[in-house]
Amino acid sequence: MECGGGGLLYEVLAVRPDGLDPLGTSCLTLEEATAQDPQAAVITTAMVSRALQRVDLPRNELMIQPPDGETLVNIDTLVHTEAEPFTETVTLLGRTIDLDITPAQFTWTFGDGASLTTTDPGRAYDPGLPMTAYVSHQYETAQQADLAVTTTWTARWRVDGGTWQDVDGTVESTSPAQRIQVRTATPRLTATGATYTQD
Repeated sequence: MECGGGGLLYEVLAVRPDGLDPLGTSCLTLEEATAQDPQAAVITTAMVSRALQRVDLPRNELMIQPPDGETLVNIDTLVHTEAEPFTETVTLLGRTIDLDITPAQFTWTFGDGASLTTTDPGRAYDPGLPMTAYVSHQYETAQQADLAVTTTWTARWRVDGGTWQDVDGTVESTSPAQRIQVRTATPRLTATGATYTQD
């Protein structure tokens, strides 16, 4: 039981030949309780949530295709990022806390007012895959656009190798913005097929 603004309330007992005799209670801070008995330190979900907020998250990198900072109006511009689960170990009140951190959601902003949220980190172009396999966006007008992706991470935690439980809340990391030039182009038929000439 908590007491005194975050301390722990302990019952004080006297050991007698015929059993235990209650003498009253004592309020100890978490630090005092931990010093007397490390296993008595109570790790709360709020403490773990705050610890998760302090974890250094992997740096997001946004990849865009077509490459070289240019794309065309009304064609699919593909985006993807690399985000893998990872583990982090922290110490709270002398106890070892394992964090198992997983990318759960990706929010793509395309710089023209449009955004998209997926659970898919996207993928690089593969001629064997249909367009539905990609995370993509079509621009309607020629413009400069700044693209970015925000990754939302969830986590689970355990104390001293015990049972896993979910962390309350999430954390986010956002990639540096990348600027692309969206251009218009005119298709022209040639002897070998269609080509596109930038307007």
